[in-house]
Amino acid sequence: MIKKILAFVLALAVAAAALAADAPKAVPKNDHVGAKKCMPCHMKIYKAWTEVRHAHAFEGLKATTPEQLKAMNELLKTDVKEKPETAAVCVGCHVTGYKQPGGYHPAAGSLKNAALAFVGCELCHGPGSQHMAVPIND
Repeated sequence: MIKKILAFVLALAVAAAALAADAPKAVPKNDHVGAKKCMPCHMKIYKAWTEVRHAHAFEGLKATTPEQLKAMNELLKTDVKEKPETAAVCVGCHVTGYKQPGGYHPAAGSLKNAALAFVGCELCHGPGSQHMAVPIND
């Protein structure tokens, strides 16, 4: 009787293991990490990026003059009256991952926001946390 019970328990364990192997794996959350996290492995690209306007996009938004704001409103058919760095229509194009999971959110004083306050790698390449967890040669 004990042998039958042990055989049954073993069969259940094998079946459970087979089912678990076929079960879909949970995909880890993929958050934006910011260009500085890309730098160690992609130094040449990072250095080149720091020299272009995208690396300073949010800073440029903060330095917008009233004349520039008027010209941008006319060009983009917008009606931004407040500071451009607080206007969603402006901020969305000057940061990485605007209002996306793990991306830039308009929460004042956020350290995560500081790491994404520019047009960085992840705007085109997508969130980088999974890539960092399992880097590939690219």
